[in-house]
Amino acid sequence: MEEEVKSGDLCACGHLEDPHLLIATNHPLDGGYRLCPEQDCECIGTWSVQGGPRPEPLEEWEKPLMREYLLNRLEEQSAPRTEDSG
Repeated sequence: MEEEVKSGDLCACGHLEDPHLLIATNHPLDGGYRLCPEQDCECIGTWSVQGGPRPEPLEEWEKPLMREYLLNRLEEQSAPRTEDSG
């Protein structure tokens, strides 16, 4: 049986809020960006900690570029590290 989803549990993109990725810009207290992990969703927004600082909102043309940049950085950081044999 599926759990009922409350409207507050959904992002503006219509997907569940919980699996969205929170990526800090520098330090988590400085806020960061929130990305939807759903395939082909281009949702991106900003977040802050208890009303603290957050990145400036992105212009529409910046959103796909920032999303691609952040996902690439996340992928690079998640990749297994190999030691140089040279």
